[in-house]
Amino acid sequence: MEQPVVMGVMPEVVPEQAFSSSTINASKPDDCYSTKSLPGVWNNIAGIGNDLKKKNIQVQTVLDKRIVNNGVIWRCGLTPDGSFTVNALRSRWDYRTPLTNKNFHWIKEIPLKVSCFIWRAQWGRIPTAKELVKRGVNMENLTCQMCNVKEETADHILVDCAYAKKVMEGVMRWCKVHTHMEDLQAVSDVLNLANKWGTCTKKRKIFLVICYSTLWRIWIARNEKVFKRNRLPPEKVIEYVKLVTFLWVKNKGIKMNLIWANWSQCPFFF
Repeated sequence: MEQPVVMGVMPEVVPEQAFSSSTINASKPDDCYSTKSLPGVWNNIAGIGNDLKKKNIQVQTVLDKRIVNNGVIWRCGLTPDGSFTVNALRSRWDYRTPLTNKNFHWIKEIPLKVSCFIWRAQWGRIPTAKELVKRGVNMENLTCQMCNVKEETADHILVDCAYAKKVMEGVMRWCKVHTHMEDLQAVSDVLNLANKWGTCTKKRKIFLVICYSTLWRIWIARNEKVFKRNRLPPEKVIEYVKLVTFLWVKNKGIKMNLIWANWSQCPFFF
């Protein structure tokens, strides 16, 4: 925007001469909301039309155009008096922005930083090569450094990458969980599997903890490769997952007598 958005902008009447007949009688509904046609702060609001559409907020909701006797009046449809406020638009924006979904759960056995990472990963908001470029970081190579085949995105590096699939396959064998790995292509697929698996609530919770830990340790392995040029074998990552989840479950909440010898063979031998 060229100018800051002013809070509390009251409805503004613009002389009819300020608009050409082609603008007022435009064949396309969006023509009258062109930033070239709008005065003052209303121009700035119309300038974020594409961003509003991504949230299913129509520009017409924020800018209500009415033709009156002495010209054209622009009102904000978010407030009763027609004035525009940042608070009103922000409230509508937040309402259209889901914070979580039914596949995600905050579990006390899992460290907060890991839960936050998983929450961000399911929305693709972790610092992968593709996301860094979006934020203006100059990246020489967008290819996943674990497989050197596809572009590095959150879903690819954590689930769909050949390296990640080897880790996930090993973890599933350890858990005695039978699934088709080709069905797991995104973080949401892994969370959905964990949330629907089994009939025992306690075992399902443990499996969910294991899935969170697996995604987290794959990311740690990715960072080890990117920043230290050290590629951990998938088998090593699987062992880390077993150890970390054992400590989380044993020390942070689920009351049960765990024995490492049994856990290392299968986490559900109790």
